[in-house]
Amino acid sequence: METIIVEGKYVATIDPTRRIIQDGAVVIENDKIIDVGKSHDMRRKHKGDRILEGPHHMVMPGFVDVHTHLFQCLSRGFGENLTSEEWLFKCTLGMAKCMKREDFMWAAKLNTLEMIKSGTTNFADSHFIHIDKQSIDNIVKGVLKTGIRATIVRSTQNRYQPEEFLEDIGTAKRETRRVYDQYNGAEGRITVVPEILTVIEADEEFIIEMKALALELGNGLHMHVAEHWDEYVYIKNKISSGLGEIEYIDKLGLLNDKFLMAHVVWATPKEILLIKKADAKVAHNAVTNQRGNDGVAPVPLMRTLGITVGIGCDGASSNNDQDMIKAMKMCAMMHKLHNCNSAIIDAEDVVEMATIDGARALRMGDKVGSIEVGKKADLIVIDLKKPHLTPCARPISNLVYSANGSDVVTTIVDGKIIMENRVVKTVDEEEIIEKASSITKRLVEESGINVFAARDRFKVC
Repeated sequence: METIIVEGKYVATIDPTRRIIQDGAVVIENDKIIDVGKSHDMRRKHKGDRILEGPHHMVMPGFVDVHTHLFQCLSRGFGENLTSEEWLFKCTLGMAKCMKREDFMWAAKLNTLEMIKSGTTNFADSHFIHIDKQSIDNIVKGVLKTGIRATIVRSTQNRYQPEEFLEDIGTAKRETRRVYDQYNGAEGRITVVPEILTVIEADEEFIIEMKALALELGNGLHMHVAEHWDEYVYIKNKISSGLGEIEYIDKLGLLNDKFLMAHVVWATPKEILLIKKADAKVAHNAVTNQRGNDGVAPVPLMRTLGITVGIGCDGASSNNDQDMIKAMKMCAMMHKLHNCNSAIIDAEDVVEMATIDGARALRMGDKVGSIEVGKKADLIVIDLKKPHLTPCARPISNLVYSANGSDVVTTIVDGKIIMENRVVKTVDEEEIIEKASSITKRLVEESGINVFAARDRFKVC
């Protein structure tokens, strides 16, 4: 058993008392945190096989990204001046149709490489590209190689478009079970969860059958919910017989404490109370919602009511990065501006959302999301000795409003140091970047998409 002591000028525990321990240390043995306290006490009590000293560092729980799409990193930067529908069908899905099985592994490696280098240790990937049923297998294999923790969400749909992505209920249930049986619990880092993509893209019978499968598997159920106003109106007028989208979902019996909804931008006060009553969870995607002009989710109200809200970067094609520190800042700024109230959400709120609340949203709050004895050793170390982080009288404020992902110097998952001094140890960074770039070049050529929007004035030639 190797014992690692991780020291810092600050240890931000995000524990129930929200302690920030000055000149602190975290002691790791195998995959668990076995002690936390003042550095001199930890050195006296424990013989560290390795000591990561950090007189200018802050140690904290790794970030938990509760909603993203790994495959989208290969279409980063395309279509940002288009409408959401044009961006989705012309760019993202247009390229995805041309992806080969191997491409998904490189996408997973690229996306998780970016996550590791910006402090994410745990995430939920919504994967719905099932033209090749084995594509999700390569997503999992790429994730396992990098050493990160992940919830692999197998999403499915049986109506709307593109037709190539549609599945009958028998196929959807069979393939979801296969992925669950093969990968759930893999290396102690993979959780497999089913997802119904949206209410528009699944009929009522399909939704009820997938709900039953989710109950059988026991890991919860995910869904994109109330993301766009047009979607909300369409569902109310054409699908739900006048019910709001969340009211309709509740009528179908989906709302419970293991149900995670991505977005929830358009929800009435009545529907928010339904979420609260069911103890359902919300993935807030502030950056994507701003870029797509979707609207502003009522997150401050949800949090006031005690609803668990985590932060998701969403896919790198709609964000356009996977940096949770940026996402925290964008989240805080958006709600301050929208509510004309600088106090409505603060740095501490969004750090909770990005750590312990994200862990709770993924039903892992007892395992990760805070630095507490007995929890998994998923930690990150941030270098505070930077001009943009000086002075540092309020480290949490500096983290949210001044830092960026490149300030993360060490990432630890399951007690293993997978990045140290900005060098990722599990994969070849240069190889991944070169391979992913060549794949995107091929996909652009094969799909025939125009990567420049009509209004782009600066073009590569």
